[in-house]
Formats: sequence, C-alpha cells, structure tokens
Amino acid sequence: MCKVSAGFSRRRRRRRRRRRRRRRRRKRRRKEEEEEEEEEEEEEEEVVEEVEKRRRRRRRSSRRSSRRRRRRRSSRRRSSRRSSRRRRSSRRSRKKKKKKKKEKKKKKKKKKKKEKKKKKKKMMIKKKKMMIKKNKKNKK
Repeated sequence: MCKVSAGFSRRRRRRRRRRRRRRRRRKRRRKEEEEEEEEEEEEEEEVVEEVEKRRRRRRRSSRRSSRRRRRRRSSRRRSSRRSSRRRRSSRRSRKKKKKKKKEKKKKKKKKKKKEKKKKKKKMMIKKKKMMIKKNKKNKK
C-alpha cells in the first residue's frame, strides 16, 4: 500500500512541475509580447515625430522657395513655347488616331456588307432549288 501512495505522489509532483513550467512559459510569452508591443509603440511615435519635423522643415523652406520661384519665372516663358509645340504634336497624333478609327470602322462596315451579300446569295440559291423542286412535283 505504501508503494502505491508513493506512486501517486510522483504523479502529483510531475503534474505540479508541468503546471509550473506552463505558467513560466506563459509568463515569458506575455512579457515578450508586452515588450514587443512597447517597442512597436515607440517606433510609431518616432515615425510621427519624424513626420512633424519634415513638416516644420517644409514651412521653413517655403520662404526660401518663394525667392527661387521669382528666378524661375523667366525660364517659364521659354518653356511656354515648347509646350505649344507639344500641343501641336499631340493634335497631330489625335488626328492620326481619328483617321485610324475611321478606317477601322469602314473596314468593319465593308465586312458586314460582304457577309450580308453572301447570306442573300445563299438564300436565293436555296429559294431557286425549292422552286425547281416544286415545279417538278407540279409537272408530275
């Protein structure tokens, strides 16, 4: 009887050990997860701060850029001529595209007409054959 009781105690010990191990593992996991979350939050805060810094820089640079714009105005006049050329070229390309589209439509129409003609011819031939058959029957 004593041996049996000893066996029970061993099992209990094992169970306790397992429980302790599980608890420890869970605690470790929780700690790790919390640490990771904290790190992520810190990273997000850093990103937000960087964005704010950039905005501040932009505000500062806007004053400088106004001077630059004045200088650029002279170059804009030159570029306006170029843009007009571009427009012309684009107009040409549009015309070409239109022409191509028209040609395509024409081809399609022609094809349809041809098919219609073919169908008509076939129908006529069929009708003629039918008429011939009827005539033969009537003669008999």
